[in-house]
Amino acid sequence: MLVKSFPSSELKLDNNDITNYRAGFTLIELLMVILIIAIVVSGILITKALLRSSEINSIIVQKDIFNNAVTAFRDKYNCLPADCKNGDDLGFIQDSNNYTKGDGIVDDDEKLFFWDLLSKNKFIGEIWNSIYLPKIATNSVGNRGYWDLWSPKDPKITASGDGTFTHLTGNNYYWLHGEVEMFSFPYKSAGIFIPVDAYDIDIKIDDGIPLTGDVQAAGDSYGYKLGNADYPGNGPWKPDSAIRDISYDGCLIGYKNLNTIEEYNITNEKRIGGNLCSLLIKSGF
Repeated sequence: MLVKSFPSSELKLDNNDITNYRAGFTLIELLMVILIIAIVVSGILITKALLRSSEINSIIVQKDIFNNAVTAFRDKYNCLPADCKNGDDLGFIQDSNNYTKGDGIVDDDEKLFFWDLLSKNKFIGEIWNSIYLPKIATNSVGNRGYWDLWSPKDPKITASGDGTFTHLTGNNYYWLHGEVEMFSFPYKSAGIFIPVDAYDIDIKIDDGIPLTGDVQAAGDSYGYKLGNADYPGNGPWKPDSAIRDISYDGCLIGYKNLNTIEEYNITNEKRIGGNLCSLLIKSGF
């Protein structure tokens, strides 16, 4: 059998040919790279969505934990935490300036002792872990919001006369808000939820409508006011007159009738002053 021989010069590849061959990618390899990137990005987005859902659900679960804790406290002591007529006999530290103990309303300075009594009597855990909200509830300067209490029967609210929540049916509400210091004074009603998160909490507990039902929204005092700087019920429930007759970026969307604010502004995702929501959630006591 004859074997044809080739000159060595014919078998030698040019260096440029080798470089070009090694540096190139096939279409399949490019598609694999794109697929891997897509999987990584999708994983990040899914993780963020799951974390967001988990934190929203944790708020709802925490509400039920607090309700159960207060029910257990009331069953044992026949009063609400910090609202006991015989608080001194029970060894509780309560607001000495409030002489309407036992009225079923946790208001004024009673709110200062409410969480402390639940914690010290082992109905909830450590206060720090109990009353602070997850990271999804963060105000415009990066501080986490917390659980507070509010009552529509608080005289500091009902005496204002310039607008209140009109569909509240309970004595006590959880108030989820933050604080922003302005002019060396803490504005307590700072919003902590972007509107879509506030809406999702509302719809899971209630009707998804910000000014009716068991969950109601207040705006951010650090900007447009849907509530007074310290008390969410002081209103007025309308945009600033300088932006009359138009909708505006904030917690809620307003219409030409300035007293009608019906929807969460879910397209607003900017976590800046004036754009965020605080929430009132009807308690179980």
